[in-house]
Amino acid sequence: MKKNEFTSDDMNDRTVVVFAGAGASKAVDPKIYPTTVEFFEQLPIEIKENLLFNELLNFLKNQNETVSIDIEQVLWHLQEFDKFCSVACDQGKLPGWMLTDHRLSKITKMENHNLQLFKSQSNAALSMIRELMDSINEQVYRFYSEEPNSIRLEKTWIPFLERLLTFDENIENIEIVTTNYDLIIETALSKLNKSDLRNIDTGWRGKINRTLDTDLWAKESNNNLLTKLHGSVNWSRNGKKIHIGDPFYKGSHNKHAIIYPGFKGRPDEALFQAFHAHFAKSLERSIAIVFIGFAFRDEYINDLCDRYIRDDAPVIVIDPIEKIKLGFSHPTHNTIHINSGFDQNSSLRVLDAVNSMFPPY
Repeated sequence: MKKNEFTSDDMNDRTVVVFAGAGASKAVDPKIYPTTVEFFEQLPIEIKENLLFNELLNFLKNQNETVSIDIEQVLWHLQEFDKFCSVACDQGKLPGWMLTDHRLSKITKMENHNLQLFKSQSNAALSMIRELMDSINEQVYRFYSEEPNSIRLEKTWIPFLERLLTFDENIENIEIVTTNYDLIIETALSKLNKSDLRNIDTGWRGKINRTLDTDLWAKESNNNLLTKLHGSVNWSRNGKKIHIGDPFYKGSHNKHAIIYPGFKGRPDEALFQAFHAHFAKSLERSIAIVFIGFAFRDEYINDLCDRYIRDDAPVIVIDPIEKIKLGFSHPTHNTIHINSGFDQNSSLRVLDAVNSMFPPY
């Protein structure tokens, strides 16, 4: 249940959460950082010519699910098909058991000698499904590894962060949260004159052999963090450690620390659970939440917003879409839609609004 009123302790905390979705990166360079629709459109020819991929597209067109197909839809349905084939092949599950040794035929008294063939086809399909998903997920590193152009950052993230991080009296804590894989925010932070700005901690530690200090997100007292809910292209695994290095594909998805597009639900890995828990904690004590270019399609994130954002906390959305639809319930009078792309003008409008809502104390 949501908390509807701020207490004096809440006001002393004065946390603002900034949540960056795909639109926040697209604003920096739409050619380099695609949204989910553009991700789909820019897939390499070997994926577009894949037989399974094409049959899936036929299915989506037949269902009339949408005018524009995006990569998350493709992966959602591939995961659905994977689960179906997995169950059909697993004798430890009732469907797989029934399909073995003609058990279903005997029960229904309908002789069908094609059930074993169906199991063989399902097993073969599993390999095809997983190979296709691996190929699609690999494109994350091709699309999002490029370093952003400094000139474009000067028109988007840099002026936004400079203003945001100088809220000395008005705002106590700044939490930056994103589902994006790219290094745009980290690059922008590195280009700021930090001598007169508060610090946003990326969790990076070390100078040559850098690692991610994952303990940061487990400590209740830590604030002013950059939280990448779905991981980053430059994170790789080495045992229990997350190393910070080049943003390129390492040859195996097991070597990366990423939640790929199309994932639904609550993450089952402790690392990503800690990120989401910190996000929930930040929402609970926030006095304003700013969403930049976020589509509100992640059910778990929507659920956290619904549970932890207070009704009294203004929700401000920067998005060029004509009419915004939040993925969670929130009072209309406390929802502000800035109908614009993410640029210097729209970002400063947001910060002026936040500043005026909560004057110095």
